[in-house]
Amino acid sequence: MTLNPVKLFQQALRSEGGISKLSYGIRVFIALCGAMALSWSIDHIDWVIPIFLGIIASALAETEEGWQGRIQTLSVTLVLFMLTAFGVQLLMPYPWVFGISIAVMAFTLSMTGALGRRYGAISRATLTLAVYTMIGVSQTTHEVPIWHEPLFLTLGALWYGILSIIWAVFFANITLRQALSSLYIEVGLYLKLKSKFFPPPSSTAVDTLRLKLAQQHSQVVAALNVVREILVSRISSSPNNPQLGRYIRLYFTAQSIHERASSSHDNYSALAETFFHSDILFRLQRQLSESGTSCRKIGEAIRGKHAIDLRDSEEAVAGVIKSMAYLKADTLPGKWRLYRSLRQLTDNVLALQQELDNTPQLEDESLADASAQIPQPKVTLRSIVNQMTDQLTPKSQVFRHAVRMAIALTSGYIIIQTMNLSAGYWVLLTTLFVCLPTFGSTRKRLYERISGTIVGLIAAWSLITLFPIEIVQLSLAVVAGVVFFVTRTHRYMLATAAITLLVVFCFNQISD
Repeated sequence: MTLNPVKLFQQALRSEGGISKLSYGIRVFIALCGAMALSWSIDHIDWVIPIFLGIIASALAETEEGWQGRIQTLSVTLVLFMLTAFGVQLLMPYPWVFGISIAVMAFTLSMTGALGRRYGAISRATLTLAVYTMIGVSQTTHEVPIWHEPLFLTLGALWYGILSIIWAVFFANITLRQALSSLYIEVGLYLKLKSKFFPPPSSTAVDTLRLKLAQQHSQVVAALNVVREILVSRISSSPNNPQLGRYIRLYFTAQSIHERASSSHDNYSALAETFFHSDILFRLQRQLSESGTSCRKIGEAIRGKHAIDLRDSEEAVAGVIKSMAYLKADTLPGKWRLYRSLRQLTDNVLALQQELDNTPQLEDESLADASAQIPQPKVTLRSIVNQMTDQLTPKSQVFRHAVRMAIALTSGYIIIQTMNLSAGYWVLLTTLFVCLPTFGSTRKRLYERISGTIVGLIAAWSLITLFPIEIVQLSLAVVAGVVFFVTRTHRYMLATAAITLLVVFCFNQISD
């Protein structure tokens, strides 16, 4: 069986987050190519390393906002990057002071994760840039001005930040559409699973089905949270976006459908036994399945920006209505109690489909009207301080993670100083990437990191041997950088191998 690259590419685009990952990769590709072209054209290939590392740190700090919000985020990021890089440069010659500074910086920046994903991403990227600065200073083989490393790291971050803002201006709703599309597809899968309860399966299969339904419920809740976070950031940073009102309505429709589907907990076995000679439960099963298909169609229409067509659901709706009309005329008095339960269930299922049928009529509308149900958090100095102090307790996951991060990075630095490791700062970088808020995720990340690093080192050695020419190695570094950012959230072992390739290729340019 032959693989068609075009079909594989199309499948990747249709996958969850495919378009967002592609746009992410394009931005990184442009940024890295621009940095390489600049350094190569002016014969300063040594500039490419700090600029590349600044680009990577800036891309890690990127959050999903409108262009106004990205300007604010970039401003905060650049200030933190510059201060951190200069601080590292100034304090590295003083091991005791530097060791204490690492602990304080790691704890403080990790605690800012309590302020939300935006500041959590910035703080993690700042820690990454701090370690990059350590690596760059330790690998420098000749005397350079004190401003050299901080300046070029910050320039790299600024270059990527400018690209991110420009991208947000011209492609404002790509990520939001992708998140909404994924949300409707997840809701559709939930409805498909829910439909399998009509008529009820065997007692053995029920437990398995309930477990799958609970897992899918978690997926829907996670997708709802992602969309809500994007909407909150867009309402505050892009209030004049004419399409935002429609997207908010689509979000609330998906939320309402999920609530309707998850709120029905009737005794399906009793209904099946009472109405054994009726086809109503089979009709409801088909209707819910069709609703799931409708959700998938809406998701695909949002992703592809084409019209929503739900006419195929009309036949299933008509079947349910006819079956209920027949039951109403034929039901005996003894069955009226369960008939009322069945009537409520049927009304809920039909109302669910009605909400879906109304989505094609949703148009761009006033943002003020649509966003009234999404309260905007008021960020003040007092609220920030309260959020931080509320997390200063061992019961807080953020606090425990900040303590672990401070201990881990400081211990790593002590090992480097004690054993006089010339390339020891890579230990801090690995520690930073591996240490996650939960033990399970950290353990999984550790195995993936080790495997990816080994694969990356073997690949780097092989490629450097095969392609000793600088321009080829830098071109491969650009490709590796793009692969890292496209795969870092879902295929971490591959992402680790890619980033290992990138840094080995870069530092090989100054080690020759």
